[in-house]
Amino acid sequence: MEAFKFCKIDLIRSKSVIFLSTLLMVGFATYFIVDEQGLGFVVGYLAVIAVIVAILPFNLEQRYESGFIDMLPGTTSQRVHGRYFYGAMMMVLCSLLGLGSLMLYIRLGNKLEDYFGAVYLALVSVVILAITIEYVIFYAVGRGKIQKLLPIFQILLPMVLLFGAASIGEYLETNTKIDLTWLLDNKYPISITAFLVTVLLYIVTSQVSIQICKRRDYA
Repeated sequence: MEAFKFCKIDLIRSKSVIFLSTLLMVGFATYFIVDEQGLGFVVGYLAVIAVIVAILPFNLEQRYESGFIDMLPGTTSQRVHGRYFYGAMMMVLCSLLGLGSLMLYIRLGNKLEDYFGAVYLALVSVVILAITIEYVIFYAVGRGKIQKLLPIFQILLPMVLLFGAASIGEYLETNTKIDLTWLLDNKYPISITAFLVTVLLYIVTSQVSIQICKRRDYA
């Protein structure tokens, strides 16, 4: 598919950051898991890295470079699909790193709580939703104004996701008045449904982004 050509361009532009992020996260995850500092801490930071790396091409785009890329043969749909393919690949990469962390954690003799799989899948869903929202906003705003928004989405939003999730978890643990019986009994159906819904939303919004680009000149 021609869309993969544009996905490859994003990968080439981002390869050094992707490699460095992967290397750091492997070392980071290994250290904190072996040191028994908490698996949830590692997975949370992987979610932050996923959000940051997925929007990297929007940050790396330069006007002098985009002119050349826009001259490459390809339709608007192929260009947008290429960017969404790139985002999906980054989410898969970080998910695999997370699964690798889980395997290492178990390999060291630790036991996972029965709810951790549902929590992990729910976190993946939150990451997909965050990236989905970012992509649509970036295409709607346009390349010229993206640079003003990038600091917010690169730093503030991931931090909000990380500390927000931690705060919610702490609140639920300490507030004994909240009845979580139904939620715990249906944790896997809920998390699987959330995952499927966010994946579908990611696919649907790719078409929305295409229509946005067709109605306005993204470049």
